[in-house]
Amino acid sequence: MLVIAPSGMQNTAVNELLALFELMYLVATADGFFSPEERGEFLQIAESLSEGKMGSHQISTLVQSWEKRSAGISLDARLKQLAAALPDEISRRIAYGCGSIETWLNRLILMNNSTLQLR
Repeated sequence: MLVIAPSGMQNTAVNELLALFELMYLVATADGFFSPEERGEFLQIAESLSEGKMGSHQISTLVQSWEKRSAGISLDARLKQLAAALPDEISRRIAYGCGSIETWLNRLILMNNSTLQLR
């Protein structure tokens, strides 16, 4: 199954990009917490990676669809679908790297929030 692209964006490169974004989203929400700060960082990073193809509003709409979808499909099944949308090892390595960066940014945000709460 391919990732459903917004109208006018039906091509392989966009499907790979959307799969990448969804994997980043899954990493960002893996701890069960997706703060407004995390969401804002995620939207900025995704918009930048899209190189102008998608705005934060479109990406925000995708995030909402992923939030709804998460209740209806197992994580394992979704990861298999996303892997199929990333057709080669290079695409998968890029997704892994972006997921790692997202994890690192989430830790920074959480550490910053913890520091502010201690003050």
